[in-house]
Amino acid sequence: MPDSPEVVDALMQQYEVFITTAAMDVPCSFEAKFRWLQRYFPFIPSSNIVFCGDKSIIAADYLIDDNVRHLSKFGGEGLSIPPRTTFARRAFAE
Repeated sequence: MPDSPEVVDALMQQYEVFITTAAMDVPCSFEAKFRWLQRYFPFIPSSNIVFCGDKSIIAADYLIDDNVRHLSKFGGEGLSIPPRTTFARRAFAE
C-alpha cells in the first residue's frame, strides 16, 4: 500500500505500534522481511518488530492483518485488510 509508511508514522504519534509478522510460516523470510521493514519503515524501532508464528500471543487492542486466520484467535479487535497487492510483492522483492 503506497501510503503505508505515512499512515503508520501518523499512528505512532498517538499509539504504541508494533509490527508482527508470522515469519515462522516461511523461516527463510526473516532477513528479507527485516530488511524490507527497515527500508520502508525506518522509524519503527527494531524492538517493536515481532517475528512469531501465532499472532494471538500479542496482547494488543487491535490487530490489522491481511490473513483472517490470525484474527480468529486474537484477543483484541481484528481488522482485515486485502492481501498484498502486486505493488507490495514487488516492493518486498527489492
